[in-house]
Parts: sequence; structure tokens; C-alpha cells
Amino acid sequence: MSEPLNVNKTRNNFLNKAGNFTLWRGILLILFGIVAFFWSGLTLEALILTFGCFLLIDGIILIIMYAKHRSVWGSASLTLGIVSILIGLYTISFPSLTAIVLALFVVVRALAGGILEIKMATHLRKHINDEILLILNGTISIIFALVLLVILVTHPTFALLILVEVMGLYAICLGIIFIILASRLKKHA
Repeated sequence: MSEPLNVNKTRNNFLNKAGNFTLWRGILLILFGIVAFFWSGLTLEALILTFGCFLLIDGIILIIMYAKHRSVWGSASLTLGIVSILIGLYTISFPSLTAIVLALFVVVRALAGGILEIKMATHLRKHINDEILLILNGTISIIFALVLLVILVTHPTFALLILVEVMGLYAICLGIIFIILASRLKKHA
């Protein structure tokens, strides 16, 4: 009889910790979004460095999530963490990148993130019934990436003008979704 209690206690502990990591990702996204959206007058170099730092921190959080909760997030968390860190390091190492290259990094990260977050949701569903927020987040990321890519190809000047504000709004929306998801994870713990 004590074995099911231990299994439930372990599951609850994992969900609680996964909720904490998800909450931090949401807070980080919202902070990045506020900086990008409300201080869009920052120089491009400052935006590049801010984005690079965001990716590094987010990548580290994702790798920690994988290391501590493989059964909850699966290998998609590790893959997304590595992709985020590599793009973040490249972005910080070469801050004179053009805005187009930064926009392409945003597209690649959002597209990879969307696909891998949907995959992470399949692992999460093993622990929480009817969890849809991570799938919604992944879908929004994929749509954002595709829309930004189309705008970059068809109207590159316009894309560069709105890039900062769109990135900020996108990050704030995803941060809110992550905070709601963290709340649901903690509720199920």
C-alpha cells in the first residue's frame, strides 16, 4: 500500500518542480517581452545582446528541466535547450549581426520551439490529463515563425521596423501561457 503513495508523492514532486521551472520560463519571457516591446528604441546591438542572454538563460532552464524531470518533458526539452544556448552564444559572440540575421534566428528558434514544445506536451500528457496549453504555445510559436518569415521575404524593411515590437508582444503572450501552465502543473501536484 505504501508503494502507490511513494509513486504519487514522486509524481507530485516532479509536477511541482516542473511547475517552478515553467513559472521561471514564463517570467523570463514576460521580462524579455517588456524590454523588447516598451523599449523598442534601444539600439539593435542592445536588442541582440538581450535576445542572446534570454536564449542562454532559457536554454539553461530547459536543460535543467530535462536533467531533473526527463519523464515529464522528454528529450525535446534537452534538444530545445541546446538549440537555444547555441543560438544565444552565437548571437552574443557576434553582436554586429544584421537585423535580418537576428530575425532569422528568431524564426528558427520559434519554429524549433513550437515543434519541440508540442512534442514536450505529449510527454506532459502522461502526467496531466487534457493539458492543452503547451500545445497552444507550440502552435502560436509555429504560426509566429511562419508569419515573420513571410513578412521577411515579402517586405523586409517593414519586418525590421516591427520586429522588436512583435518579438515583445510574442514573448509576453507566451510568458502568460507558461505562467498559467505552471499554475496547472502545481495544481496537479
